[in-house]
Amino acid sequence: MKYTFSEFRGAIGLAGLFALIGSSPLFAEHPASRLTERLDSGRTFALPGTVHPLLASAVDEGEVEPPLVLPRIILYFKKTEAQQADLDRLLEAQQDRSSPQYHQWLTPEQFADRFGLSESDLAQITAWLRQLGFTAVEPARGRTFVAMTGTASQVRLAFKTSIRRYRVQGELHYANSSDPLLPRALEGVVGDITGLNDFYPRPAYTLPQNGSHYIAPGDFAVIYDVQPLYDAGIDGTGQTIAIVGASDIQVSNIEAFQAASGLPVKDPQIIAFGPDPGINAGAQTEAYLDIEWAGAVARGATIVYVDSQSIDTSWTYAIDQNVGQVISVSYGSCEPYAKVATNALFQQANAQGITVVAASGDNGAAACDGNPPASQGLVVLFPASSPNVTGVGGTSFNESGQDYWSASNGSNGDSALSYIPEVAWFLSGGGVSAVFAKPSWQQGAGVPADGFRDVPDLALFAGYPNFT
Repeated sequence: MKYTFSEFRGAIGLAGLFALIGSSPLFAEHPASRLTERLDSGRTFALPGTVHPLLASAVDEGEVEPPLVLPRIILYFKKTEAQQADLDRLLEAQQDRSSPQYHQWLTPEQFADRFGLSESDLAQITAWLRQLGFTAVEPARGRTFVAMTGTASQVRLAFKTSIRRYRVQGELHYANSSDPLLPRALEGVVGDITGLNDFYPRPAYTLPQNGSHYIAPGDFAVIYDVQPLYDAGIDGTGQTIAIVGASDIQVSNIEAFQAASGLPVKDPQIIAFGPDPGINAGAQTEAYLDIEWAGAVARGATIVYVDSQSIDTSWTYAIDQNVGQVISVSYGSCEPYAKVATNALFQQANAQGITVVAASGDNGAAACDGNPPASQGLVVLFPASSPNVTGVGGTSFNESGQDYWSASNGSNGDSALSYIPEVAWFLSGGGVSAVFAKPSWQQGAGVPADGFRDVPDLALFAGYPNFT
């Protein structure tokens, strides 16, 4: 009998596949200063787009207590038009085999010197934030943001917005009630702010009710023809996969999976960043799936689990610290809630040679509802819909009465005999983005000429048709 999760997440297997193959640094310039007046001049502007859309239908339950700690507030810096155009050109050149910049990845520091804020501007901003009383003020290595910790009262004083509690769909959240006011000197320099609410992307997982077969790592190697790579000595050795999560885990569960699957017992490295998130059942289950299956496919790769109170904190850390060549994300949110700054962060990841893979969702087109039916309209899941992310959907096996399985299991629990035809899994997310234009690499024969990003990019087995 096989000991494994009976749902396999395609995005996780894909993370392993990307790590089977492999990655190098470039040059830099120093950005000019952009601050033209003092930050304490008293002149301000409202930073638009920071009030969460869910507040439109929320019940306001009053202001939070002033000492409430907002653990990670981030000011994201906006690139100049010249910087953005330069970055777009670089990203194309890094994927052009005829370019001398092909696969010449940047370090975070090289990214900073070409696309980040100037060191002098960053020094002024960090000094200003510390004067306001914020603690743990930490500039990004790429000089694309500065993070800090503060209380609700400090936010009110610094940004002239109150943090209030709201009840949304039966859950209690906190959020800023209005767009924050920032010094006029930061207009056009700060493009976004996060951490003023706790509407975090959620884990996209669905547990099965039943199924005809369980998928073991050996089955994956047979079905997707990975075995020739193993036979050639390609198993992910030298590569690092960062799994981002938002829950503590027990390593013993991962060891049990590996032992029962005939794999070497190999613990993941764990980076616990910021306040301890504790145990979150859904997020923990997703972490186990991701860690176990990434390691099951890329057996020689180093698996790093980045854990924090929110998934966006985890992926921000993984990118800024250049944790691995692959980042696997099995979280998402309704695409209309997508943050411009988050998409820019994934663009930075690409420039650093990081492949980001993200599940397209487990709720079909009901990404805004959380569960079907899609009463809020048909939408895709972000970050899978980002042009800077590889969106991975799910399939079901279409066995059509044929027998693709051996009557007994092999030494690694495998019993698949060959590739098994696939059809779309009925809960897999996907569709047409309403936010992102169609990237150049997604145009050609067989691709809808709709002008917008289509999701997913590819799909792997995720569940049987009767999984719910």
